[in-house]
Amino acid sequence: MKKLSHLLMLAAAAAFIFTACEGPMGPEGPTGPIGPTGATGSVGPQGPQGEAGTAGCIICHDNSQNIVAKSLQYENSTHAMNHNAPYGNRVFGTIYPAGDCAKCHVSQGFLEFQATGTIVNAPYDEPQQPNCYTCHEIHNTFTVDDWALTYADAVELELDGATFDKGSANQCANCHQARGVSPMPEVGGANVNITSNRWGTHHGPVANVLLGSGLYEIAGTVTYPTVAAHYNVADGCVSCHMATPYGDLGGGHTMNMKYDVHGTETLLTAGCTGCHTDPVTMTTTLQTEVEGKLETLKALLLTAGIYDEANGRNKTGDFTADVAGAYLNWQTLAEDRSLGVHNPSYVKALLDNSIAAMELVVAGI
Repeated sequence: MKKLSHLLMLAAAAAFIFTACEGPMGPEGPTGPIGPTGATGSVGPQGPQGEAGTAGCIICHDNSQNIVAKSLQYENSTHAMNHNAPYGNRVFGTIYPAGDCAKCHVSQGFLEFQATGTIVNAPYDEPQQPNCYTCHEIHNTFTVDDWALTYADAVELELDGATFDKGSANQCANCHQARGVSPMPEVGGANVNITSNRWGTHHGPVANVLLGSGLYEIAGTVTYPTVAAHYNVADGCVSCHMATPYGDLGGGHTMNMKYDVHGTETLLTAGCTGCHTDPVTMTTTLQTEVEGKLETLKALLLTAGIYDEANGRNKTGDFTADVAGAYLNWQTLAEDRSLGVHNPSYVKALLDNSIAAMELVVAGI
């Protein structure tokens, strides 16, 4: 028994000695081989049939040639061909800062301004002319809703705060309106000091002429009408400029009111005949009369010293309210380019009263 106890004590002592002398752990051995892949599971049940890949596209991209027709018309429009996007994408110092021109002349600028009320991203890379994406919600839902306009609300005109609200034509009035004028002459008011030879309402002040709003209504013998006939047409601009097209030359997405047919300038009357029995004769007579009045007023402005014939713009300096206002009326109506068609009675009243006032001024020189 004593012998056994002695052996156990020796074994325990040896175990203690071996444990106390154990060295540090060695490095981890290499990873063993990957085991075999498990068996493939069974195939699940087939899901329901999905929508055909062309189902959304075919709503618009069918074989009706509708998109082709609209595209060809657009290619003959001023929107496509005036190439103002690169020019309007530039910065013109403090007078026209970045984005001031782009909000109308560049597609990206128009969309940014309508979405945010400001322009921060101009000048843009690859500025685009106004195009399908400018006016329509293209490729957002891949349904007929993509034809919806990008802007439909009423427009507060920049020149005088008047409201332009003519449905689809509101899209047009966003840009086709007079710019703000500073200084703006007041009828019978103080002289104005004009410091820029680009003073005026800028190009395309159509919404103001159509509405009969914001111009210098100098007192005279001709009464200004209270009703603007063509503003009361159902869809305003769209009713005439986008009436049933003549191929890809007039109307539709060309928006052209005149087009060439084998060398003959032809008036698009598709939007006129619902109200006028002989729109061609009426238009020709009116435009000839208004063109004559514009030339008469221009000559008076030249004599009065506010018009610069060399560059077709105003001169700088101090002018009476009537002289500045008469120039403003001439410049606006010349830039309107309809020669009275947009608002015949109002245009003739502005011109007649401006001419009478300027004749008095010239007589006193």
